Amino acid sequence: MKAEILLTLDFPSEKLSQSTYSALVPDNVGIPECMKLDSKILKKSIRVRIISDCPEDTLISTAEDILKSCELSLRTVASLGDS
Repeated sequence: MKAEILLTLDFPSEKLSQSTYSALVPDNVGIPECMKLDSKILKKSIRVRIISDCPEDTLISTAEDILKSCELSLRTVASLGDS
């Protein structure tokens, strides 16, 4: 079964979307051969398209990993702003 997920992540500023995108890019290496990942930064948004022939749990795990990485990046930026 082929499936596709499109994640659109909106941020309050371009700077925040750029820093989060930079944190996500290294995670795009080493994905399964049955999956294609395409990410783009569009001003205050990041769009991630996941196209997969992998089992559905692999697809779901990948989407969750991307969201968790975004959350970690945002928490890191927030903690740096407090110091």
